[in-house]
Amino acid sequence: MSYDLLIVGSGPGGYVAAIRAAQLGFKVGLIEQYPVPGGTCLNVGCIPSKALLESSGAYESAAKAGSMGVLVEGLQADWPAMVARKDQVVAQNHKGLAYLFKKNQIDWIQGKAKLLGPGQLEVSGQGILAAKHLLLATGSKPASLPFAPPDGQNILTSTEALSLAELPKSLLVIGGGVIGLELGQVFHRLGTEVTVIELTDGLLPEMDRELGKELLRCLKKQKLGFKLGHRLEALKLQAGGVVAQGQDPKGNPFELSAEKALVAVGRKPYTSGLGLEEAGVLLDQRGFIQVDPQFQTNLPGVYAFGDVIGGAMLAHKASEEGVWLVEQLANQTPHRSTIPAVVYSHPEVAAVGLSEEQLKAQGIAYSVGKFNFRALGRAMAAGAADGFAKLLTDEASGKLLGIHLIGERVTDLIATAALALDQGLKAEELGRLCYAHPSFSEALKEAALDAWNHQSIHQ
Repeated sequence: MSYDLLIVGSGPGGYVAAIRAAQLGFKVGLIEQYPVPGGTCLNVGCIPSKALLESSGAYESAAKAGSMGVLVEGLQADWPAMVARKDQVVAQNHKGLAYLFKKNQIDWIQGKAKLLGPGQLEVSGQGILAAKHLLLATGSKPASLPFAPPDGQNILTSTEALSLAELPKSLLVIGGGVIGLELGQVFHRLGTEVTVIELTDGLLPEMDRELGKELLRCLKKQKLGFKLGHRLEALKLQAGGVVAQGQDPKGNPFELSAEKALVAVGRKPYTSGLGLEEAGVLLDQRGFIQVDPQFQTNLPGVYAFGDVIGGAMLAHKASEEGVWLVEQLANQTPHRSTIPAVVYSHPEVAAVGLSEEQLKAQGIAYSVGKFNFRALGRAMAAGAADGFAKLLTDEASGKLLGIHLIGERVTDLIATAALALDQGLKAEELGRLCYAHPSFSEALKEAALDAWNHQSIHQ
């Protein structure tokens, strides 16, 4: 059978692109090597980790409920039940995707794909399939350390950590990035002693540095352990667990032991076994597929997007790139908006646009507006006073350049921030909008007013 589009990979990039393409009238085949759709995000990433974050967060909230006048007796954390609920959430999403594929007349094709050249794929169990356009959205997989290959039992990737049979008494998290912090917080909430080992001197180095500093302060207050500026040189199995060895910031040796270790040192593109190099597709030195601004590879009619082309490895980035690409193929003009970044820690972190560090590096004169959550009525009522909203504006025009948030529910508030940035609003225009009171969104208003000649009302 011949298709208009064949998409390899059914993660949030591939399946969203497939649905949008079908809406635009394309005959679409969606190829997935695993028996279920959704890719890393649905099966071993975004969705299951958020399910566990919600469950562990509910337990933590109940444990602290006494300060709000709610007495809870006999509180227990049932880890197997949390894992079972996580699996149920994933299964529900599988059913939802199956419905969407049927609704949009998308052919779900299960098998391992190999690129033969422009317009042709070989799929295990299916033979050779042809299409006018081939879209590669195979995503990424956890990166590992050469001296510490995961064994799935004691040295874990995020995949194994999501389905442990029992809670470990202690856990070393290797890497202070998004994945390590989110999963580290899940286990810490449930009683595991967690220590994060990070090579750099701070958290979230790709985001505005103030966000990382505030998150570190908050997590230390929650009693998570941190070893910043520590270079890991060995991770060995020992009786009862693992031992990490390396150098501290002063070059002195350090050694830490724990029951298990979670290696969360980033992700790498999933390109192995796809026949890319044999077909002549250009990859960069790190294995990412090289594309032009229209997501075209060096082969005609072969495109790639999402994690497999590099950049920010975000599910929503992959989804938007897939939409942009298929709209372009349908001779439409895609609206390429700025992509926000989020961290589902507690407190949450979210950002869109340029950071202070980027503005300084580019020599752009800017102004800062800021508002602390501790001065926010809703935050005080909710017992969630940590965090702030920070706005960066062009010094001359007042136009928004970057919005950086840390605090309760900021992963939702960032949508308003992204819209304001996308529409080219000035701080004055964002600050003059009416916001519901009391709400967490008022932090945006106050920070915008502060950026507009320091006219914040409540500070």
